[in-house]
Amino acid sequence: MSSKIVVDGYNLIRSSRYAGNRYTENLEEERGHLIYKLARYQAIRRIPITVVFDGWQGGYPIETRDNINGIKVIYSKLGEKADEVIKRMAEKWRDSMIVITSDRGIADFVENRGAAVISSQEFEKRMEIVSYPVKTGDMMFKDEERDKYIDRPITTRKKGNPKRRSKIERRKMAKLRKL
Repeated sequence: MSSKIVVDGYNLIRSSRYAGNRYTENLEEERGHLIYKLARYQAIRRIPITVVFDGWQGGYPIETRDNINGIKVIYSKLGEKADEVIKRMAEKWRDSMIVITSDRGIADFVENRGAAVISSQEFEKRMEIVSYPVKTGDMMFKDEERDKYIDRPITTRKKGNPKRRSKIERRKMAKLRKL
């Protein structure tokens, strides 16, 4: 089963190390900047990303969904926090979900459902590393030029023993040994 990344949007914006320097009162601008960064990350890593924003104070009476630059964007309904939306998603997707949040309450809940959790600060570092220009020789190339000059394609393919059983099969075998 493929993984899905679910981002607690405002949590990532607030915990950003650049938030103090470039924070504006315009939340729409902040959301747009975050979605742009997530779209760049998704284009490189090829993992579906969903970002959830709070709509509980000034949102619509129903949950709204949008697709911006390939990023699925969800706004919680009026009176509901993004935390509840993420928890519902964790109930549905369980162990195929990676949640990006620094909120301990959400993190504990989704970990108990089998999902993985990465703190907002850690994920931001990963986004920077992935989107950093690649140095080739004495020249620096930006993202657009990167693919033309790299000898090997960037891949997320794991290395290791291809004959090793999957985690699910190993767990099943361990349970069967106990019988």
